[in-house]
Amino acid sequence: MSMTFDYDLDYRYMRSMFWGRTFGLFIRKLREKKGYSVEEATRLAGIEAQSWVAIEAGRAPGKELLESVADALEVDHQVIARLVVFCQDAWDD
Repeated sequence: MSMTFDYDLDYRYMRSMFWGRTFGLFIRKLREKKGYSVEEATRLAGIEAQSWVAIEAGRAPGKELLESVADALEVDHQVIARLVVFCQDAWDD
């Protein structure tokens, strides 16, 4: 049995998953360090729980959403912005 792979596609997918999950893990760890549940964090951020869960899962958040997350976690916006730059491979096409 022979299998073929599109290595370029697999590499991009894996890179995207790695950096997206790294970003999400960082946000989750910040939330947990503050002792917040997802529900508490979303209330403080003024966003829907599914949006927060999506960020922790590695989905690309917009600028306003990132600012709300930073505010809820009491983290400087520049820290979150640097993390986005660091993990940008997750959301590049």
